[in-house]
Amino acid sequence: MVLLPGSDIKGAKKQVEFFREKLADTPIESLKITVSMGVSFLKGSDENINNLIKRADDLLYVAKEDGRTCVKSEDVES
Repeated sequence: MVLLPGSDIKGAKKQVEFFREKLADTPIESLKITVSMGVSFLKGSDENINNLIKRADDLLYVAKEDGRTCVKSEDVES
């Protein structure tokens, strides 16, 4: 889990995508590392941080189902 306080959802997705690309471009002892990620944001309706984590985790599984090695994020309107 990575927290990006002060970042909006678009900025957070951009940062996470940058991290994903850098990780994929940096082999470790000839192993190519890839990652799928889900990006969520804290909403006023969230009762606690677990709601945010659950949404990010659900988006992670969407990324895996969509072929892996990608970032999925919530829409700003959600």
